[in-house]
Amino acid sequence: MKDKIALETTIKWIQDQSKGVMGRRVESLTLEAIQLVEARNGFVRCNFIVPTHLADKDGNWHAGAMATLIDSLGTATAFSFSGNVKASLDFSLSFYSTVKILEEVEIEAKVVQRKGKLTSVEVKVKRKDSGQLIALGKLWTTSSQGREWMLERERMKYNLLQKIRRRVEEISKDEFGHELGTIILKGGLQVVEVQQGFVRCNFIITICHGVNFVCPLLYLFESMLVIILFFVKLSNQLS
Repeated sequence: MKDKIALETTIKWIQDQSKGVMGRRVESLTLEAIQLVEARNGFVRCNFIVPTHLADKDGNWHAGAMATLIDSLGTATAFSFSGNVKASLDFSLSFYSTVKILEEVEIEAKVVQRKGKLTSVEVKVKRKDSGQLIALGKLWTTSSQGREWMLERERMKYNLLQKIRRRVEEISKDEFGHELGTIILKGGLQVVEVQQGFVRCNFIITICHGVNFVCPLLYLFESMLVIILFFVKLSNQLS
């Protein structure tokens, strides 16, 4: 369970950084639009098209931006392996080539060694088309003192999100609600995304809804409101 939550937390962090919806501004800028390809405990692989806002004066991927990305993915990979928040103790970076803006690269980060609270991560940046090595980063990370509570909070959040997902699915499958809800929502409500204080679903309009969709639409909104309020009540346990 611990490994699963650590991995899911890492995946969500990378996805959120890609969308620019969380984290520090500098990390969001350097990881914007990064594409997660593969993730396991202690291993992450991503594709990345270098955006124009990360250019240096020569039109290449800025070395500082590349270093920030390597450090961020390295510490995230370490977290996926141990489930503990990590801070970099030692960071070395070797450059073998430059990368032009809008060129696609592949970044592969993996845990190579573990000694007590210390975790060693190696991060390779390669050209997507040829596999040529562009940069190699090596990190030693350690658990941040006093931050062991983060994994427990993520575990609690995960369990709460699962409750919300089940609640939405119960409505769609007619395992919860009343007869009107059965007619309007059954089979048409599909969970797409559930986050803290946020639920997104797809809803398929069927022939049973008739020409006038106002009534089922109002019921749908009311149902979503009940779900959100239910989650807010549960999420108070995290405060």
